Amino acid sequence: MIVSKEKIAAIPILLTLWLSGFIFPTVIPLVMLAMTLISIRLIFLYKNVQPVFIYYIFHLSYVVMLIPYFLFDIPITPHSEFQIAKYMDSTLLVHGAFVFTLYFFSDLNAPKQLVVIAEHLPSRKDTAVFLFLAGAMLAIIVSMQIGSVNIYSIDAAQAWDAYNDNISASSGAPEYFLVFFVTAFIFAKSYRLKLILTIIFCIFIYSGFTRGMRVSLLMPILLYFALFLDGKFRTRYIFIMAIVGMVLVQAAGFLRDGKRAAMELFSLFSGTALLTNQGEVFYTTNIIVSALIDGVCGMKERMFSLFAALLQTILPPRIGLGSIGKPALYVWDLTGREAGGGGLISGFFYFWLDYFGVVLIAFFIAILTNKVINKPTSLLSLYIICLYSFYPRWLAYDPVNFMFRMPLYAICLYLLLKQFQMTMKLVKDSKKDMTLPSGVTP
Repeated sequence: MIVSKEKIAAIPILLTLWLSGFIFPTVIPLVMLAMTLISIRLIFLYKNVQPVFIYYIFHLSYVVMLIPYFLFDIPITPHSEFQIAKYMDSTLLVHGAFVFTLYFFSDLNAPKQLVVIAEHLPSRKDTAVFLFLAGAMLAIIVSMQIGSVNIYSIDAAQAWDAYNDNISASSGAPEYFLVFFVTAFIFAKSYRLKLILTIIFCIFIYSGFTRGMRVSLLMPILLYFALFLDGKFRTRYIFIMAIVGMVLVQAAGFLRDGKRAAMELFSLFSGTALLTNQGEVFYTTNIIVSALIDGVCGMKERMFSLFAALLQTILPPRIGLGSIGKPALYVWDLTGREAGGGGLISGFFYFWLDYFGVVLIAFFIAILTNKVINKPTSLLSLYIICLYSFYPRWLAYDPVNFMFRMPLYAICLYLLLKQFQMTMKLVKDSKKDMTLPSGVTP
């Protein structure tokens, strides 16, 4: 971390605002505005690292969508039971700690030249390994079709139930497509193999879209961009595409819910309340924080949940621990406070480790991002590519699985196939040595 003149000036102001928010409720709108400005600053800081640039645009949407509530008292979700200042202000301060820590530990010496993370990935060439991975991806696509239905071929009123059935039938297979895809890219060095990979990608996107998937499609699109398109577009076009993409993701969610009219797809209101994914995620985080404020979840439950979440990084997915490792669902089970399965990463780590956890995870993200600028190793580049492709899940839904387990699966798969490739080469070389005539050296 480099302490610049900008930070020396900004950090005392941010810290004073943040601390004042605990005492003076009238300061909360200023905290909200400060979070917005810092989020915008981070966007422009990484304009030459396009996957990170897109991430911070995505992150900004989870901040600016809070402005209607904190500045204009407009509800950000139709749910009202816990949408009160006592909880909402505290939840904002939790996420504020996350945003300000990201800024504090970010290297403000932004890269002057374009940085393409994929250029630092491992480079292997093996058609046989690639075809094995391609076969695995096609098998995943086929498995997504079994026991599922096209939600656009049935009555709109049944779309939501059909989507839930499709998700249950897929058993998490779409997420593993990402692991095989990024590994296949490493072994695909010819134009022909990359074309095959692109065709498989298109088939997957079509298949997932017809099954009502949304975030599970956004992640492979981000991954494809990071691998194939990073550096191919000017920053302003990336910004426009990111904004349009978020609008389409929101519309896709309404399609999945059974809405079909254009006004329904692009409307942001349900009565007098906003209706956005960002608002729902913040409200779910608010439920988590409210359980701690009211003392209905003690330290024992929080540590139990943290232990379960850590176990999920090493246990096979089939060995499930229920809702224990997912704070929003765990709070729902313990208290009856109804919440969705999502929640901001800041809220999860606040539940597990209080503000120490919020600062710790923001520090981790900032330090990893700083490594991008300083020519990371090939394995670290693979991790960072995954990190900045999987963030639709880890930022707002499931940080442990998509920040740690899935990227580590990709690294382990690559190392396993690399070792297999090296072993097969040694076997071939030894066979050649055995077939040489006596007295002839290779």
